[in-house]
Amino acid sequence: MTLSYLRWFIIPFLFLAACTPSSDELPTQARFPTLTEAPPTLVAQSMRTLPPSFTPTFTPTHTATLDPSVTASATLEPSVSPSATITNTPSPTATDLPTLGPDDRPLIAFALTAAAATVLPDDFQVPNFGGPDVTLIPQDTPTLAPGVPTAIPALATTGGLPIANACTLSPTGGFQTIYLGNPDIANQLGCATGAVQTNIPAAWQDFEGGIMIWLNGEILVFTTSTDTFQSLPDTFIEGSDPETSTETPPTGLFAPIRGFLKVWSGNSVIRTNLGWATNVENGTVATVQSFNNGRMIHLAGRPDVLITLAPNGSWLAFQGSY
Repeated sequence: MTLSYLRWFIIPFLFLAACTPSSDELPTQARFPTLTEAPPTLVAQSMRTLPPSFTPTFTPTHTATLDPSVTASATLEPSVSPSATITNTPSPTATDLPTLGPDDRPLIAFALTAAAATVLPDDFQVPNFGGPDVTLIPQDTPTLAPGVPTAIPALATTGGLPIANACTLSPTGGFQTIYLGNPDIANQLGCATGAVQTNIPAAWQDFEGGIMIWLNGEILVFTTSTDTFQSLPDTFIEGSDPETSTETPPTGLFAPIRGFLKVWSGNSVIRTNLGWATNVENGTVATVQSFNNGRMIHLAGRPDVLITLAPNGSWLAFQGSY
């Protein structure tokens, strides 16, 4: 080993030997610094642990004062939910029925034919044909025309459908209304024997006990006391027979004239049954429908339809017109 290498190896050991203190200078007891000698950081650390007798105090910096004049109140606002909106539904408005005229009769006749085969309530109303409404009438309860002194003859009850169901011809207009609405009357009249006749020259006069009608040469006498009618020829001769009576009727009553006078004054039974006339003779035209066993007659100006039943000589008057 060279001298220079040894020199660098020995020098560090020599330096360490010079810096090492002697054993008699080492302290034999360790001493801690006092509180006053301790640095500030140690003092702060030691104060974190307070003695048991320490009581902290709190001094408020602000005191709240309530104003006694102010009264606290709470106002509740109810929560209102809108209800469902009610929609009014208007009621249907009744519409007046149109007025029927002659052109409407075929259609109404067809409807009445259909109604004959339909069970209808007793109060069913049938449209009229220019006159008052005619109500379909149950069997055996015919409606008499107001103001006409007519008794109801005994009617045979068939209990079946009208004979019109088996007839080739059927009455028309207001005659059909009565015919189909009263099966007993239809069965007694039988089937129509021809087309309805219109505009027949006629006249009529009411009496205390019945009616007299002139139909183009025929005089019909309807008596209420006997519930019968008679058909007599008009034998009045112009210029030969008296036209007026020589008798004076009671106040408010009248004596017949011309053909009516000849029948009335020449037949004591008819005169007794009829009595005096209650109005003057009225000239008019008639509409007539003939049947196997009778006729339906309507006189313009009268509110009724007269029905003659030939087999028993009885008659009826129904409110209505042709």
